[in-house]
Amino acid sequence: MKKLCFVSSLIICVLLLSGSIAISADALDDGLLTLEEAKALALKNDINYRYQDKYIQDAKDNYKKLSEDTSINSRRGSNIAQKESARISSKIQLENAYSNIRKAVLTKADLKRSSDNDTVNSFYGVIEAENSLANALTDLELKRQELKKAEFKYKLNIISKNSLTQAEESYRNSEAAYNKAAMELESCILKLGKSICQELDISRVKLDTTLSIPDIKSIDLEKIKEDNLENNLSYFSAREQYKLAEYELALTEEKYEDYYDELKKGSSNVREEFENMLFNAQKKFEDAEYSYNEKLKDLEESLKEQYKILEDLYESYMEQKEDINDMKLTVKENKIKYTMGIITKAALDSSIANLEKLERQMVSTIIKLNKQYMSLVQYSQL
Repeated sequence: MKKLCFVSSLIICVLLLSGSIAISADALDDGLLTLEEAKALALKNDINYRYQDKYIQDAKDNYKKLSEDTSINSRRGSNIAQKESARISSKIQLENAYSNIRKAVLTKADLKRSSDNDTVNSFYGVIEAENSLANALTDLELKRQELKKAEFKYKLNIISKNSLTQAEESYRNSEAAYNKAAMELESCILKLGKSICQELDISRVKLDTTLSIPDIKSIDLEKIKEDNLENNLSYFSAREQYKLAEYELALTEEKYEDYYDELKKGSSNVREEFENMLFNAQKKFEDAEYSYNEKLKDLEESLKEQYKILEDLYESYMEQKEDINDMKLTVKENKIKYTMGIITKAALDSSIANLEKLERQMVSTIIKLNKQYMSLVQYSQL
């Protein structure tokens, strides 16, 4: 059973190491599944995203109904304070209804963003799993060669039985790691298929593994902050609450000043109600202002932290790029040394394997770099 698993895994690896990952998807005619196509497929099948249009329309209808309500300016209440309080509440309610339209639109954008993020993680997950499988295969081949050498040396009584046993154990461990990597890849392909609502298997369609390097030098954190305040539902809501509380306070202060002279002459109860209205409006504004300012601080700190992570990843990428160039020179030199009989074939193969591992490590770093970049600018790309 174990041998069968290894043979099956080897078939998977041969298909996957041909430059891109082969999978089938009836929905694709050109035979190449790109990340953007995968995101589009996932979004197309997202019921919650499609249904959100209804909530947007409901919010619009509610605002229209409130704006056409002629009773909005009616003076409800038994005294001046109560009438003006009702009028102010009606105006705030109308502003809230208008804000709810934007919130419904942002919720739809959040649903798209969530769908895209899930697909990106699944798509890149397949690429990283393919790299892990390739690394495991390289290691398995090296361990196989080491085992063959150990068996040959044992026959010639050059090494002990214990040394041969260690080589056999090392090979078995490598084989187990390879089979585990193969199963992980199959799992990642199934996960991607679930994300895009397609049944994927290793046959026809290829997964585009092209990766780009994001331009982090052009990032403007101040603009990203403004985009978050405008497009991030959490920060937008905090700012809207602050603006509404500010507007309510302005309306209340205006009415308090309008009736100030009358209040000095009129009923103490009415004056007290007006003063309570003003106190409550001031308290609401102070609470909203504090909450908004705290949100703003959190946002600024979060953006700085995210950008720092992005810089560190980019630095790692540049260092790995240098390491790869150095290793390419080493491989070139080793090929010359091998033809001259200075080093063994095993030493040459080892340097080539190290180069391939470095290249795969860089792919993993580029994926992390792209994901971090997308996380940072996600609210600037609507």
